Amino acid sequence: MKRALACGALVAVAVVWQLHLRREGNAVAAPVVAPRAEARVSQRAKSNHREVAAPAALAHLAGSFAAYVARAADAEVSQPRAVASGAALLQALLQERSPQNALQIARALAAHEGDDALRAQTIAALRAAPEARSVGLLALMGRADRDALQLAADTLASHGNPEAGATAAFVLDNAHADALPDEAYAAARQALRDHWDGARLREETATLLGRPDAPAEDLSLLEQVALAEAPAVRMRALAALDVAGDPMLGEVCDRISRDPAAPDRLVEMARAWRAMHPS
Repeated sequence: MKRALACGALVAVAVVWQLHLRREGNAVAAPVVAPRAEARVSQRAKSNHREVAAPAALAHLAGSFAAYVARAADAEVSQPRAVASGAALLQALLQERSPQNALQIARALAAHEGDDALRAQTIAALRAAPEARSVGLLALMGRADRDALQLAADTLASHGNPEAGATAAFVLDNAHADALPDEAYAAARQALRDHWDGARLREETATLLGRPDAPAEDLSLLEQVALAEAPAVRMRALAALDVAGDPMLGEVCDRISRDPAAPDRLVEMARAWRAMHPS
């Protein structure tokens, strides 16, 4: 219970800080928070909330995408394009150039992806059209198919479009799978070590590395990121360390609290965690 409350406090502070950054016109992308699916919480045993990041123009749609896909996996969900078949939606997604419209189509297509044949077609089509993956990969969110996971891992590892890489990392972290391709974790480490372009990309890769069975190498990297990076990325890394149960998190929080140059909201996150873990 203490862990759940602490994690909730960290996320709450992170949300306030993201809103503050947006008001101040900070260059760091401001993600929209959406609850993670209950199925993912039980399977991955994580009690925190996941942030769904997207370009600002997509915020009103991206905020509800994760919850929508979770509901669609268990029941029929009414869709804005109910008369359209899955194949027609896939073709529309590949041809759409507006990110806002593409997200709407991906949302509708996701409800059809329980069909094995359509899912195979979607994976093949997105592999052949890298330019469509920034949004199109969201149609596969929550899927554990080996080919779907490999497509997302290859997209992240390609170090191409930062938005596509960020979406790929998000999809990987929300896959209902016990194991991800090795390339996914290797690319996430490289993105943080080499400071790849795109704050959102680094935010999502930090979250991807924060898992209960994270090796010491990943914990050490996340500790470094939590102490020195863009504010939003540091907050993601701090939350990821909490999810991973890093034994050094108390020391990291103490260092952040004592750092006069640390962003105020990050300091609040560190102190909130320390308040729940005084020893």
